[in-house]
Amino acid sequence: MPEKGGTTRRTRVHVKEKDFTLNVGNRGLFTLLAPVGRYHDSLLGHLGDFLEKPGFLAIDLSKLDAVALPLVRVLSEYASGLEDGKGRVVFVRPPDKIRALLKLVDREQKVTIALTDRDLEGDLQEVQDRVRKAQDRVQLVRTMLETNPCWQLVDAEGRWLCPFCVTIRSSIRFVARGSVTQMVVDRVSSHLGQECSTYSEGKTDGWPFEVLERALNSSGGATVATDTRETSLRLAPHVSTASEDPKLDTRRKHLLPPAPPRLDGCDIAVYYNTAAAMSGDFYDFVRLPDRRVAIVVGGICAGGVEPGVLMGLARKVLRIRLREAGDVARAIGLANDDLCEELERESYVTYAVAVIDGPRREMKLARAGHAAPFLVRAGTTPVVSRLELPGPLLGLVPTATFEEEISVQSFALGAGDLLLLHSDGLEGLRSRGGELFGADRLAAVLRANAGAEADFVLGAAILEAEQFITGANRGQDMTAVCVRFR
Repeated sequence: MPEKGGTTRRTRVHVKEKDFTLNVGNRGLFTLLAPVGRYHDSLLGHLGDFLEKPGFLAIDLSKLDAVALPLVRVLSEYASGLEDGKGRVVFVRPPDKIRALLKLVDREQKVTIALTDRDLEGDLQEVQDRVRKAQDRVQLVRTMLETNPCWQLVDAEGRWLCPFCVTIRSSIRFVARGSVTQMVVDRVSSHLGQECSTYSEGKTDGWPFEVLERALNSSGGATVATDTRETSLRLAPHVSTASEDPKLDTRRKHLLPPAPPRLDGCDIAVYYNTAAAMSGDFYDFVRLPDRRVAIVVGGICAGGVEPGVLMGLARKVLRIRLREAGDVARAIGLANDDLCEELERESYVTYAVAVIDGPRREMKLARAGHAAPFLVRAGTTPVVSRLELPGPLLGLVPTATFEEEISVQSFALGAGDLLLLHSDGLEGLRSRGGELFGADRLAAVLRANAGAEADFVLGAAILEAEQFITGANRGQDMTAVCVRFR
């Protein structure tokens, strides 16, 4: 945390005895006393040096063993004698035993409890506001840990999984869900207040339970963290082909790529979830010469024909033409001719195609009747652009000028840039009240999570969309491919 108003954080050894060492430091207005070792009555004498006159004292007893009641009583009595504005006693991250002793002797509640010495920086009003906010967070955390299943997930070793940033916290051992210890509550509160990259104050809903459980299971129950390093789990967006016809689902799933390819300089994540048997979304990855890869997201209007048949045709036709033609506009034009010969009059196909050269960080993009992709430029303030390139639907009219109507745009890419190809089903979701999810909300999610990995950004977008339509009938396919450039 940046230091405010010239605040120093010097720490020195005030006294060292056989049983303990008393360290002294400065935190804003406060003198921080941090004894380490085993309690001895002689510690009271050394603390007396700081209790002779009113002042702002912070006491960290978290590393002192065998703390006795007389020590806590002396500090409580000192706190009771302080006038407002002229002094304050704060206990920093006190263990459960210290809290219990405080309840016995601090009847007037003159001792303040802080979760971290960072809360002490700044002026007195800032400290009071920060401590009050932390106490509110503690109450919220205890309630959630006791009642919300999303907050109660742990790995095989009892290490807590944060439902917001989806990291296993090796320092938080949450074993008994029905008995939440104060230490667990404090450590979770500290993590959310200081470390969690996605938590905001007062928030209770993180990732859905099924997503968290899938992320936790993806670790395989193996030991993936140490006491000093936390483990981030990848939120791999799922591929679902649920419909009323399991056989159709199986055929459709076999028509799709099994997994994103490895592409130099890029990370790729995929989300695919069909809404009904007559779904029309698909995606594909086509390897091209010179280590390039074409990423395709498409859709079909089946016109009464089994969608799996047209999906396979649309995907195969473009795959062949991309490899033959070498030019994106030419490939889409030839694919249109092929589809016009095969499709019924009421059927058509849409494509969004990105040909990516990972090592050179270059991309060529074309769009034919499909939802406009998003490009996020990395930086202090990420810039989100919607790439609304012109391009007609395929399979309706074979014309000699079709290829000329396809606009291909080239982009130089930088580290941290992000590309999202998606179907119109994502933007077209409607809430229970009929409100459209829309491109602006999607862009806002991309901007807010621009610094994260591809699977996290995509997962955040899907989560936002699913929460937006809570209680409503989704009724649309959702397909998206997210690419992050390294």
